[in-house]
Amino acid sequence: MLPHGDFGWRNLLLCDDGTLVLLDFERAVIGPAWLDLAKCLDRELRLPQDREGFLQGYEKASGMPLARPPEAYLTCLRLWVAAGILLFTSKHADEPFAEHGRRLLQQVTGDLDLA
Repeated sequence: MLPHGDFGWRNLLLCDDGTLVLLDFERAVIGPAWLDLAKCLDRELRLPQDREGFLQGYEKASGMPLARPPEAYLTCLRLWVAAGILLFTSKHADEPFAEHGRRLLQQVTGDLDLA
């Protein structure tokens, strides 16, 4: 599969005819479907009901079931996403996005009980 790598609402465009267009493929990679959702899991889909509703719609639209990943996998995704965000924001002035990266690192610290 070719996941987008930077999936989030800000990279979606809804055309007047109802077509949904996914933009900004500069971080596309080969990998599992969950990479496609990694960045928005702790941002746009932070709330469990939002996450589950989106995943059900994703599965229905794709026709493919998504296995829910184990917590250890989500922790690795959070670390991967935080690293990408902080690298990006070190070169571009985007403090709200940098803060999101720092919050993800705090989540990883909690996930691993390192606090």
